[in-house]
Amino acid sequence: MLRPMPKPKPLRIGLPLFVAALAMLAAGCSSSKPSADQNPAGGGPATSTTSPTSPTSPTAPRSFGIHDACDIFTAADAKAILGADPGKGHDGSELGVTLIYCNYEAANHASVGLSIWTGDQTAGLIAKATSQYKAVPLTGATGVYADPTGSFVAEVQGSIGCSVLRTPPPTGDPTASSRKLAAICAQVFTS
Repeated sequence: MLRPMPKPKPLRIGLPLFVAALAMLAAGCSSSKPSADQNPAGGGPATSTTSPTSPTSPTAPRSFGIHDACDIFTAADAKAILGADPGKGHDGSELGVTLIYCNYEAANHASVGLSIWTGDQTAGLIAKATSQYKAVPLTGATGVYADPTGSFVAEVQGSIGCSVLRTPPPTGDPTASSRKLAAICAQVFTS
C-alpha cells in the first residue's frame, strides 16, 4: 500500500538571504581597492567595538555588543514595518558570526533586518549602498540614503553606520517604507 507523501514545510529563506546581503555589503565595505568614499585602511567583518572618535563625531562613539541590535530594533518595530508578527529577533550569535545585526521574519517569509557597522566598515557603507542598492539621498532626511524600492536604507554618523534591509520590497509607497527603515537607524544613533 502506498503512503501519501508528507506535505513539504515552507523554506525559511529570510534569514539566510539577510545574512548573504550583509556579507556582500561587508565585502564591499572592506574592499581592498578603496573608492573615494572609503577609508584606505579598509576593514573586515563588523565587531563589537568602535574606533576612536572621528573628527566629525560630536561625542565619543558608542560600543555595541553582538546582542545590542535586537535590543534597539524590537519585534514591535519589525511588526510596524512588515505588517505581521515577526516573532523573536535573530542576531549574529545564533550563526556564530560577529556581525552586529538583528533580523526578524514573519510567517509569510517577509523579513527585515538591522545591521550596525563600526569603525572602518562605516567608511565605505554609503558608497556601497549607492552602487549595490542604487540608493539616493532620502528627501527630508539628512545623511540617509534609500533605494528606490523602499527596501533598503543606510546612514553613517561619525564612526557608526546603520543599514536596514527588508524583503520583499513593500507593495505600498516606497518613500513611506524608507522613512520607517530610517527611523530604525535614528534609534541606533540615539541609543
